[in-house]
Amino acid sequence: PVTHLLVDEYQDADAAQVEWVLAHTERGVRLTAAGDDDQAIYGFRGSLGNRAVADTVRRLNARRLVLDVNYRSYSEIVGLGARLVQAN
Repeated sequence: PVTHLLVDEYQDADAAQVEWVLAHTERGVRLTAAGDDDQAIYGFRGSLGNRAVADTVRRLNARRLVLDVNYRSYSEIVGLGARLVQAN
């Protein structure tokens, strides 16, 4: 039996995928989903972007954790990226 479900790149989930995930949570499966709406690239095929995350948080009354420290890039790169994202 499945007890835990980990979904990465959740911002790229479409409506059917979100419903599939939620169907599992309704049966007691514990969900951890990671997503970054600034990296949503599948809108052309119906992905929900930040709405997938926001709707899931709302429907499950879930706790949302924001990871705001980047250990993968130098601060100069992160700063330039942040400026670009703010213009979106």
